[in-house]
Amino acid sequence: TNYSTKRAQQYQAQLAKATPISRTRIQELEANRLSDTVVQRLKSESDLQGRVSQTNRIHSLNKELVTYNVLSDTIDEQFIMENRADAEDVADYLIDYFNMLLGTYSNEFINNIEDTRKISLINDNNMFVGYIVLARRMFENNIKARDIRKIIKNIDFSRSNSIWKELNILDDNENLTDTNKVRKAIKEYFEKMDIGVEIK
Repeated sequence: TNYSTKRAQQYQAQLAKATPISRTRIQELEANRLSDTVVQRLKSESDLQGRVSQTNRIHSLNKELVTYNVLSDTIDEQFIMENRADAEDVADYLIDYFNMLLGTYSNEFINNIEDTRKISLINDNNMFVGYIVLARRMFENNIKARDIRKIIKNIDFSRSNSIWKELNILDDNENLTDTNKVRKAIKEYFEKMDIGVEIK
């Protein structure tokens, strides 16, 4: 009780190294990177509140959508942040961005998560890698966060879409392939997307 929140988190992170706690949770508690600051704000100020898993797995019963490490690692990789002010700018943008995304597709992200997962990739944990790549490109090009709606509507996320098999994201049985390959393919897909044309 005498510790500040930050010091208490660091102390718990040290304890966690001796007591089995997931590496993702340790990373969250240590909060060493600016991307961790961004994710903390997303967890408390956006529609992702209560939907970020502290482990490496998604727990359907808890209505989780994305793992902490997918958000933090991808934000760290994609956004150039040199100081806290940069992190706050990125957080402000991503809060609006994810609010628009989840709000526009509330059935897929909030109301019918499990049913959606059976037929679509839109709310798959790995797809958030792509959403962050797209957010970074939009942010760099001064495209409003709300324009995510105009871009996403052009993507067919259904598991039956042949593009996901062509990119080796799904196998012949419409199941995800190797996680690292999936994330790399999703990253490339969103990196190559022509956002300039699609938002007009």
